[in-house]
Amino acid sequence: QQKYLKNQKPVMPKDPHILKVAIVGAPNAGKSTLANQLMKWRFSAVSSKPHTTRRKMMGVLTEENSQIVFIDSPGITEPSKQKKFKLERSLLTDPHEAFYEADMIVVVVDVSIRWCRNSLHSDILKVLHLHSDKPSVLVLNKIDTLKSRRQLLQMTKQLTNGMVGRQQNFWRPIKQRIKKCRSTQYSSNPLEENHVVVDGYDFDNPVDFHKYYRSLEGENAMLGGWGKFDTVFMMSALQGEGVEPLKSYLLDSAKPGNWLYHSSLITDQHPIEMARLCVWEKVLDYAKNDIPYKIIVTVSDWHVDDNGILRISFILHCKKKRELLAVLGKEGCVIKQISKEATQALQDTFRRDLTISIRAVYEDNKHPLGKKVKWAKEDDDVDSDDDEDLQ
Repeated sequence: QQKYLKNQKPVMPKDPHILKVAIVGAPNAGKSTLANQLMKWRFSAVSSKPHTTRRKMMGVLTEENSQIVFIDSPGITEPSKQKKFKLERSLLTDPHEAFYEADMIVVVVDVSIRWCRNSLHSDILKVLHLHSDKPSVLVLNKIDTLKSRRQLLQMTKQLTNGMVGRQQNFWRPIKQRIKKCRSTQYSSNPLEENHVVVDGYDFDNPVDFHKYYRSLEGENAMLGGWGKFDTVFMMSALQGEGVEPLKSYLLDSAKPGNWLYHSSLITDQHPIEMARLCVWEKVLDYAKNDIPYKIIVTVSDWHVDDNGILRISFILHCKKKRELLAVLGKEGCVIKQISKEATQALQDTFRRDLTISIRAVYEDNKHPLGKKVKWAKEDDDVDSDDDEDLQ
């Protein structure tokens, strides 16, 4: 059905409007949480650890005559870190692709982290320069973590270089938003192209383009902010506070144009991939340190039983014994918690009753019995036999 909807010709109203929005920011800024809240549907994986989103994914919001296509991308990652930690290349290239595909750019900043809340990531500034012809908005996220909302005004000044909506005297509307917040409870390598036009400059070869791209670094280091944001929003995406004004703004910003997708389509992701990511995000949350990044999650079975209940089986592939022990926990407490919360996340994603089973597999090919297996199911005890042979 997902493939059918993606290929289905959209049935549009008489006056259709369309807007493609790139949601970008540093890792763990809350981009996927914001995308899910805007959609009112859980289509993107969310975790407390960075690099949960490994590739760009799309969500489609259709209301009345407007369609908003959200492009949720991985956090901006420096090439040196991508190489050092052996991260997928998609973490480096997909954020840049999102900029190219979008009509509007939403930059999300995590205000709970002191070292990144007063200046934009240098690579974000670079691509904002490269796409300065596109409208952009600033989102200050996680404002519920601040002890004093008075800090928001100073952050806004620094992140915008004192300019919002091409005006320096923008403090009154910003102060009004801060007042509302107080009363609330709660790469260095762009895509390669043979011919590029940026900021009015025409580049016929990649060498000149990269020289210009590099030159932006010095300018960005001096400023630290972007003076061409059209407006600023302040919110706690996790709590759902302050999200509606941004959603209304995006719907109002949609331009006349044909819809890209059928109104019933929610995301471009395959359901099996969505299910796999739901489990992987819980592995990220509950396995310690860098261990979860080395564990591979696969779907081994997917079927609907005679009672209409969806049953999904997952395997957590562990290449080292310490990875297996970390994902199991004492007496299986970790894998049980992963299974419990993944079940709820999957029910929220697919909006139907379902059950899951999860097995953690130690793939030690040198072991005389082949592979060691540990497994747990949401309502079962953990098998204590370390040396069960996996046939």
